[in-house]
Amino acid sequence: MKKYLNKALLYKEWKNIWWFILPLTLLNIKALKMSSIVDYAKKYRGNYYEGIQIFFGFDCNSQIYAFVLVIIIMSYFIISRDRLGSVKNLLNYMPFNKNERMFAKVIVGIGIIFIAGIVGVLINSITFFGNYMYLERIIKLKYIIGFFIITFLVLSIEYIILIGIQCLCKNGAFAALLGVSVIKFPSSIEIIIDAVTVKKFGEGAANTADKFIDNLYILNYFKIHARTQSIGGKVYLLSEEIVPNIIKLIIFLIIVGIILIHIIKKLDINENVMFKTTIKKEIVFRIFSSIFIGFFAADGMSRLIGYDIVMYIFILNMIFIIACYFAYGCIDKFIKLSRYGWGE
Repeated sequence: MKKYLNKALLYKEWKNIWWFILPLTLLNIKALKMSSIVDYAKKYRGNYYEGIQIFFGFDCNSQIYAFVLVIIIMSYFIISRDRLGSVKNLLNYMPFNKNERMFAKVIVGIGIIFIAGIVGVLINSITFFGNYMYLERIIKLKYIIGFFIITFLVLSIEYIILIGIQCLCKNGAFAALLGVSVIKFPSSIEIIIDAVTVKKFGEGAANTADKFIDNLYILNYFKIHARTQSIGGKVYLLSEEIVPNIIKLIIFLIIVGIILIHIIKKLDINENVMFKTTIKKEIVFRIFSSIFIGFFAADGMSRLIGYDIVMYIFILNMIFIIACYFAYGCIDKFIKLSRYGWGE
């Protein structure tokens, strides 16, 4: 481990992307929401349901997408920088192997996510203890720490996935699109699986399938599925799943880490070809990439459609097929052009 911690490499990567700490820190801070609920707590007796909604509420989609966007840009920057002609030539004369260089990129990226999270948890804690008289019945310190750990793990997993795909694909913009499609894949296929499962096996099987897909969708871990009970029109929290979700995310992190190590061993991020493999594996890559992008396009368009379920599924299938067709053609073009030294 120590031999990969080269100070010169770490400094080089840090200098390129250190400024991502600022947007990530701003997204980690919940002080405004916590302060706004103080006014509510002064007038009404709140409960822990309101508190958990501040950190893990189902209305935080805009924040989740902002997190995803920042990590996408960060992974693009840290890889594409080395593909610039002057930097690439310079690296060829430096005594660093690809394992050292990739390890530095991963460590610095995850370090930036960690630092931003630490700053966020400190500000959130100061806000909490500064208004403890009003917030003690609404927020637990466990929520603040749990939000930090879950956010760190989710963003680290997303970052490692995107770094791995950036290594596979020579074109950084395409890699970003494919990376998002892979991350969103469980969510993208959920509605189609729901429709098929309900029709063939009933509601019970559909609920089981939903739970399984929710566990695979990394971004869903930003939203804790808490057990609640409604009494007299008011919702109360019975239990939350912070610790179980942290354990699941740690397992995910180990798995994607192992996959990234395998990718690094097989590929060189500075090779002139999109990726170096057999023709059969290349075809498999094209097909699966097209499917991921097709589902991603269909899922995006489905937000705009409000037809009955039969027409809904039909339109989704049409969008999926068309998107796959165009995606396959573009991927084929990217691979062929990359063989002639085409890049960013």
